[in-house]
Amino acid sequence: MYDCGITAKEFIATLREEADISAVIPEASWLRWINTVEQFLYAEILAEYVQTEVPYTEKIPFGEIGENVIYDDVVSVYGDDVELDRAGVIAGIGVPDRPMFWTDYAGNLVLHPVYDPAVVTIVYRLRPAVKVTGEEHIHLPVEWLDMLAARMRSESYKIANEDGLAGKWMQDYNMQLESFKIWAAGRNDRYGE
Repeated sequence: MYDCGITAKEFIATLREEADISAVIPEASWLRWINTVEQFLYAEILAEYVQTEVPYTEKIPFGEIGENVIYDDVVSVYGDDVELDRAGVIAGIGVPDRPMFWTDYAGNLVLHPVYDPAVVTIVYRLRPAVKVTGEEHIHLPVEWLDMLAARMRSESYKIANEDGLAGKWMQDYNMQLESFKIWAAGRNDRYGE
């Protein structure tokens, strides 16, 4: 996971100095904007995966898999060396002889491996923890901080009812996001799944 070495508070302070806005924007809004961009980039564009092994139980709480893991992050599940298929509750009932996994929507990964494996290996997408205090580092490469700044400027000008400037900065963010996608695709290909 990337770490530019800059805390969210430091980054926000720089943007506050640059922005020509009279409206007071709460720290929570700035943090929410950082979280939104980071979570989107790691969930949809950056392909960084982690694997963990846990003992077999029918239901594994997502918190035991890894920090900040949700069902959408789970890429694949193996019971010993047999891959389980992603499915839903209905498939689990209708096809009892097929190894599957699903969520119970109560914070658990439900496993139906057909047999009791000794160990379960879970591969999931790595995402940064949600920033709460602002003391956490921003998890982007330093060369892409301008993309994040553009998005945050857009959001701040939107709150200040400066629609022209908000649109300008959102357009800048979107252009940089397209470049980021190309950069990330090359990186993802280079390092593989």
